[in-house]
Amino acid sequence: MKLRTVEANPAALDLLGSEPRIALLGDVHGDLDHLRIALDVLHERGIRAVIQLGDFGLLWPRTAWERHAQRITRRLAELGQALFFADGNHEDFERLAHFTIDPATGLPWITSRIAHLPRGYRITRADGQVLAALGGAGSIDFERRALGSSWWLEEQINDEDLARAMTAEPPMEASRPRLGDPQGDGCPIRRRSPMTVEGSSR
Repeated sequence: MKLRTVEANPAALDLLGSEPRIALLGDVHGDLDHLRIALDVLHERGIRAVIQLGDFGLLWPRTAWERHAQRITRRLAELGQALFFADGNHEDFERLAHFTIDPATGLPWITSRIAHLPRGYRITRADGQVLAALGGAGSIDFERRALGSSWWLEEQINDEDLARAMTAEPPMEASRPRLGDPQGDGCPIRRRSPMTVEGSSR
């Protein structure tokens, strides 16, 4: 899979850094109709910066993701909005890793109005507040999924991600989940099987 470089859009990033209100969405899971409705409602309320908090699902195997991304981008442009997403556990991490991080903005841009917020990314907003991103989550049903097709080792937050998020300095210190050996130093926090929460299995 070739590296992809999408030209950064400083004007879109300015929305993240300067808009007085930011909308937070969760778990779109690639449902473009739902996303379009949400964007329209947010536009009616004057909101131009949108953060998707994991499970965006735009980059997913065996989908026409490029066509879908352009469709969303056209709508964002019409509404004067930009969308930024933190990764969840339902993203194609192999594909995501092939978007290069723009050195000027610290972000990998999927399109001119859609960018990924890498783990550890920080930006100081115009109001002085610091916005930090730490995406990731483990699929509790990973045993029923296919590695590299419907779940990825990189979906789980690891110790390096946590340390980076705690020590990174604004405006931008970012990294991305490593693609690699599950036994390597960068491996995700180990999963336990069965999963245990407060003494009960599930």
